[in-house]
Amino acid sequence: MLVATLLAVAALAPTVASAQDAGVETTWRLLDYIGADYAGAVAEGRIVSEAEYAEMQEFAASVEQRISQLPPSPETTTLTREAATLKAAIAAKAPSEEVARHAHGLAA
Repeated sequence: MLVATLLAVAALAPTVASAQDAGVETTWRLLDYIGADYAGAVAEGRIVSEAEYAEMQEFAASVEQRISQLPPSPETTTLTREAATLKAAIAAKAPSEEVARHAHGLAA
């Protein structure tokens, strides 16, 4: 019975690692999208596309939530703070260069 349990856990380990890798990749893609497309949502502090702006807010919230679920590490606190800064910049309708800098910096 113990051997069967250990084999089952060992079999799941690649699945868990694969799921974490997929989550990291999704987060990176969201950040890349925010950095590239935010300018289509906000210009000069004004919303130019409600749908795009709502998407930017949703993606930033998703990034923040995904980062909060990362395993604890020395970088987690910094990543969490940077995700909150990105979300706040989008909420403040910051210039696209600023949002792109935050998004690309966080992705790096």
